[in-house]
Amino acid sequence: SATGRETLLKEATVTLPPTFMDAVGTSEVPVRNVGLEEVAIASVTRLEGSEALSLDGAVGLEVNADADAALPVRFAPPQDTNPTLTGVIHRAKFSLQLRGARPGDEELIVELVAEAVARDCFVPALVDFGAVPLRQAVVTTFRLENGGTIATSTTVGAITGADASAFDLTAPGGVVDVPAMNGVSVRVRFSPLEERPYSATVAMRRSAACPEGQLELRGTGNDAALSWSPARLDFGRIPLGVAVKRTVTVSNGANVPLSVNALGADANFSLTVAPALVPAKGTATFEVQCSPTALGPLTGQLQLDIGTDPPTPARIPMTCTGGGPRIRIDPNPLQIGTVPLNEITRRRLIVQNVGTAPPMPNDASLNLTLGTNGSLPWFAIVPRNATTTASEFGIALSGTYDNAVGVPALAGRNFVEFEITLRPVGSTMPREADLLVYSNDAVTPVARVPISAVPRARESCVISLTPGNFDFGRTSRGVTMTRTVSVENTSPDPANVCLISGIELAPGSDLSFRVTQPSSGSLVIPGGSNRTIEVTATVSNDAAIGDYLRGTVRFHAAGEMDDRALPVSLLVSKCLVPDPVNIDVGLVQVGCVSAGKPVTLYNVCGTPVTVSSFDALPPPFNLAQGPMLPTTVNPGSSITVTVNAAPGAAGSFAGVMQIQTGEGPISVALQGTSDAVGSQSDTFMQANGLTDILLVIDNSCSMGDEQAALAANFAAFISSATMSTGDWHIGVVTTDTGERGQLRRAPGEPTVLIPSTPSVANVFANRVSVGINGSGFEQPFECMQLALTEPQRSGANAGFLRSDAFLAVVVVTDAVEQSPASVGSYLATLRSVKGGRGDRSSLSVVGPFSPQSSTCSTEGLDDGRYHSAITQSAGVESDICTQNWAMDLQAISRSVFASRRAFELTGTARGMGDIVVTVDGQVVTNWTYDPANNAIVFNPAPLTGSTIGVTYRTACF
Repeated sequence: SATGRETLLKEATVTLPPTFMDAVGTSEVPVRNVGLEEVAIASVTRLEGSEALSLDGAVGLEVNADADAALPVRFAPPQDTNPTLTGVIHRAKFSLQLRGARPGDEELIVELVAEAVARDCFVPALVDFGAVPLRQAVVTTFRLENGGTIATSTTVGAITGADASAFDLTAPGGVVDVPAMNGVSVRVRFSPLEERPYSATVAMRRSAACPEGQLELRGTGNDAALSWSPARLDFGRIPLGVAVKRTVTVSNGANVPLSVNALGADANFSLTVAPALVPAKGTATFEVQCSPTALGPLTGQLQLDIGTDPPTPARIPMTCTGGGPRIRIDPNPLQIGTVPLNEITRRRLIVQNVGTAPPMPNDASLNLTLGTNGSLPWFAIVPRNATTTASEFGIALSGTYDNAVGVPALAGRNFVEFEITLRPVGSTMPREADLLVYSNDAVTPVARVPISAVPRARESCVISLTPGNFDFGRTSRGVTMTRTVSVENTSPDPANVCLISGIELAPGSDLSFRVTQPSSGSLVIPGGSNRTIEVTATVSNDAAIGDYLRGTVRFHAAGEMDDRALPVSLLVSKCLVPDPVNIDVGLVQVGCVSAGKPVTLYNVCGTPVTVSSFDALPPPFNLAQGPMLPTTVNPGSSITVTVNAAPGAAGSFAGVMQIQTGEGPISVALQGTSDAVGSQSDTFMQANGLTDILLVIDNSCSMGDEQAALAANFAAFISSATMSTGDWHIGVVTTDTGERGQLRRAPGEPTVLIPSTPSVANVFANRVSVGINGSGFEQPFECMQLALTEPQRSGANAGFLRSDAFLAVVVVTDAVEQSPASVGSYLATLRSVKGGRGDRSSLSVVGPFSPQSSTCSTEGLDDGRYHSAITQSAGVESDICTQNWAMDLQAISRSVFASRRAFELTGTARGMGDIVVTVDGQVVTNWTYDPANNAIVFNPAPLTGSTIGVTYRTACF
């Protein structure tokens, strides 16, 4: 026992294993002699109970001291006279007289209990179908088992009783054979016609040795016994591509489980959960969803066949309307992070309608509206801990929103902005709450946005930012990129911690941008350390080429009165720029192959682009040379292919080269002519004195003196342009891409300076004094490109560029060139602006070409980008540390305004002996042929306005 003492039982009840009726089972009851002497069973006397239980062989059983033994038991139950019983309990009590036991312990009383299990003679007493719908049948079965080695035959009598016709079973009035050591299922069917109880009786005898049994059949007719709910499904209005689920419950009142065959649903509807059975007196739930693929009302039908006999068809009509609002809230959850105690922290909240666009422009029926049924409240704050109160939060609309109209699911118009404010008061314990947003979204009528923040005692600090903006430059559609700004706590003391809170994109920012680091919206920066703010831009595939995407990252630095604001910008662009876009192989002699003409693809974006293939060129053009494809063009890199022509007949020929890339096909126009001898004539016009000058001036903090020197030397700059005949335009931009290449302007003054501008020298001096508050990340080539291309070219800078004028770009900077693309791509832009002609533009630089000295400091030394651009465009190189600005500007002026000396030939000349040159129709000899550049070079240059003709035989390759 639990106390550790022995308990001696003088009377015990033992339960034995069950045995089939009309069979014999034997078992043993373990016994133990706990005494110190041998004990034997002298006699066994039945005191009472069933004769089926006996202790034969127990008399004489000897058990040694402290030993175990087994008491043999025999159980031989007869077949019960009632065959409908599944089992009968037998009991018997015996007195065991012991020899050798202690006085007083000579007798033990043992009661045996065992169950006789029915099998070979068993007949069920009752089959109750429960409630069954009228004019439908429910089928069930019961099992007859034969444990013997000989097959038996069960006699089934006729179904009797007033309701006998409502029931049916296997072989009524006949015989059912039951195989040896096996069983058979007997099928029973009930089909009521009226709403009332039914009953009938069937006599059954398993064999001649078995008693006859009476099987009672019952059931109730009830038309509500099999039902489904709801009888109709209406999913409401659902945005295209969104799935909304509903359930149908099938109830079975019968005592029999019913199978279900789900036949499915119609287009736009589908079954997502379909049970195979409805349990007896139970329910089964089917799940159906509508995912509309078209606008407007949609109908369907859920089809179920429920396993009565015959099957009961459940046909449930379904409707939904394609199109509707779908709410999305960003950010969700709203993690405000660490915030200053007792101060206001602001966060932007965007509520979007990502549902279905209206079929008609002014159809507001699909728009997203806030509130329940369009009524207030739109929002609710529910605190989630004891330290948070709803009064610490505020919600205000940013911009405009009319709830009577709502928010359409139209790109660029599908959102409304709100500003959430938090001003934690008193405790620095965490703040946690749920923002509930109510709307007419059928799927999520109440959207939940968890809000969390951790207050911190206010500190003061000084920070510096590098760089001062998030400039993504040119970015292709479908691309995701990141930019970072480093925030430094300038205090040398690590204990002087600086809290930067509320880091986010301010209201009005384009939704293509998001702050990805820090995810908490706050930074805690020890003195002397720095942390990073990261912004990610994802350009949608439907963004328009040339679009400027803008935003502002705002945050609060502890101790400062106002929030900080950093501009975010991106130009949507095709990354691969071909140069040139038109190839003229010139005149080619029949039977010859022309010189190869290069086409260069520049990647001007910050993401790699794949060039997959070149389409077959139309004859007579050939791809002479190119890279192995596919190939990846990395940011700032390029690939070049060479095209030639081999005409087989005289005449003009043309075609298009198609280049397949990861951002779509690129086309380059091809043309040329052919004759029998290869005689080519080129005609050129000497410059007409028209010059457009773009000044790109560094406006970073170190450029004040240089701007003053440039302003003071206007006369030297235009010294080579005669005021009477020179016709020039001057425009000024800075090296800060945040200005997007817009020409500088001033109230009351023209944007573009021309010779007749009143007080032009003074205006020039003011215009080139661009200030020193610009970005320290100088990108003069990128700013040049922004100024000369769309949308600025025909927008803010309209009127500056003239198609028949020479274009001169002059960069003035003390910093290295830091634009994202390659030098070649920017020179390609210059050529494309002038119709693909490299001789109609130049790029000059007054820049950091000499090491720093005690009298002049620069931000680095040219790494070759400036020098390469100057050399390739025939510009002028001048040092920013010049002691004589007038002399250097005069050199640039001569380059800009001087008459042209070199003229590049269309075709490739065979040699000097094949070339004839005329000026205004007169043969001249003051020229040489430059084979490296395939150009005629004059000395001196032809006069302004003269016509130059060059006739030559083209080379045969």
